[in-house]
Amino acid sequence: MPNIFILLSHQFTEEQISDINSELQISSIIYMPENLYSLWSNIPPEPEKIHDILNPIRLWLKENAKSGDYALIQGDMGATYQMINYAFSINMYPCYTTTERISLQEKDDNGTVNLIKQFKHVRFRLYEK
Repeated sequence: MPNIFILLSHQFTEEQISDINSELQISSIIYMPENLYSLWSNIPPEPEKIHDILNPIRLWLKENAKSGDYALIQGDMGATYQMINYAFSINMYPCYTTTERISLQEKDDNGTVNLIKQFKHVRFRLYEK
């Protein structure tokens, strides 16, 4: 059974863990080490190019993933794009989680309207080449 490597700036919910096991038949969920998690969660906005910044994450995948493993990749758009392409190049299946967005409005006693946004996990979807 394949593993899934998580390139995400937050932890999975219990619902996502349950779904990933039933949808993708995963053996293990593998999170990035803390230093890579911190890097992924804080891609600096100033550099024109970020290829070299992502090298430690590429190396982690190269050393730990095998052909046929999954990589859940969501985050900074440019970093996500690069890591999806890298995952394809080492024969991984890059994927992402889809959500249903629910907006609620609540009116306070003083007439203020508060907008509440909820995100509910729906499924995992493979990126397509």
